[in-house]
Amino acid sequence: MKDILIGGFVEVKLPYIGGQARTLEWLAEAYSWAQATIENLSTEERRNLGRSMRRRVARFACDPSRIARRGSVLPDFVRERFDEMEIYDVSRRPEGAGSAARNAVFARAVGE
Repeated sequence: MKDILIGGFVEVKLPYIGGQARTLEWLAEAYSWAQATIENLSTEERRNLGRSMRRRVARFACDPSRIARRGSVLPDFVRERFDEMEIYDVSRRPEGAGSAARNAVFARAVGE
């Protein structure tokens, strides 16, 4: 087998930076909203699910003391309202946008 060498990496500053704690909060909230959309949950049921997800994320995700910040080319992760999100508008599309939409975001980010 022939050895393969890759290189020429460059660091690209990501336009959207969020703290790990806020990112984990966003993840739990996105999940609870998506499930509420799928299962037609009441506001109280969605909130209960959100609390449950926050406990799970706190237990299983990497603690903010280990990861301070996360960066992304996608502004969704720093937005508060799901109906303003390009990919993760889970109130309308609980599965998020498809791979074509996601790839378009990444292509714009790298200038293709």
